[in-house]
Amino acid sequence: MSVDATVETEKELFLRSLALVSPPESLMRAFTRLLRHAEYPAGSTLFEQGASSGKIYFVVQGRVRLSAPDLPDWYLNEGSVVGVLDALQERPHRRTAVAESLVKALSIEASTYLELLWDDFEHARAQICLFAEDTWAKNLELPVAELPRSETRSVWHGRAELSPESLVDRIHLLLDAEPFCHMPIQPLVLLALHSHFVEVERGQRFIQQGTPRDAVWVVASGRVTLVETRMSSEFGPRQTVGGYGALAGPSFLFGAQALESARLLVLPFEDLLDVMEEHPSALRGLMHYNSVSRERVMNQLAQQGAPLARGPG
Repeated sequence: MSVDATVETEKELFLRSLALVSPPESLMRAFTRLLRHAEYPAGSTLFEQGASSGKIYFVVQGRVRLSAPDLPDWYLNEGSVVGVLDALQERPHRRTAVAESLVKALSIEASTYLELLWDDFEHARAQICLFAEDTWAKNLELPVAELPRSETRSVWHGRAELSPESLVDRIHLLLDAEPFCHMPIQPLVLLALHSHFVEVERGQRFIQQGTPRDAVWVVASGRVTLVETRMSSEFGPRQTVGGYGALAGPSFLFGAQALESARLLVLPFEDLLDVMEEHPSALRGLMHYNSVSRERVMNQLAQQGAPLARGPG
């Protein structure tokens, strides 16, 4: 085997050791061709806070500290992917990355990485589900496992007199709720067309842990809570039941029941996948939300002194 072939094989083996789901051969070959070796001595900077998120770094050896004045430090070791959360959220770097020891890494242009990721729908879909599942497992490492509070917008105000026939009501509800608020309007209209409202009574269990994850549920009115899990969270109007965990699969990681009479919007998961395949912007919106959720969990872990060790950063 030639030297070049050996290097490419080493890259591939390393990438496969990191992957939550093994990418198809053609995608892996494209990645390995474009990765570049880089070394950073202890104390040197990979990137500065506020700089454009131009590259993503796969850490082969060493430890990287990511810090910002108003945020807890993250320490990421071998096997971590540094800069990817910024890239997925299409923003400048939120933290400065500094090599704590000699760091050997494989780097790739962020725009190229994202283009390759979006280009293979089945791989991207699997990544979304497994990324959410992996974040859930990280979340459970907290002494008190609670889902990070989601952000909502104020397009719609959670009024009770929703019309089951009103497409506008369904669109407004999705516009307000994560993860859908990270999508443009065109795929949201299609998602609203596929969704419907249901009523649940106080104490009614409407999601069973371990059953096939066949739908995403968004609260329109009332309050619901998670059950059958150590994860503690309640959800009110304009919130997706289970937060980012609603995207994990293939089975529900939690159960859910109503704390009071509630109205919920139900979106079949297969319809969500169909819209994602037709509209890559919807796919990007879910990856954006996944990265936001992962960042929130990592901040919680860091604030409590838990080692982050390995993962996306």
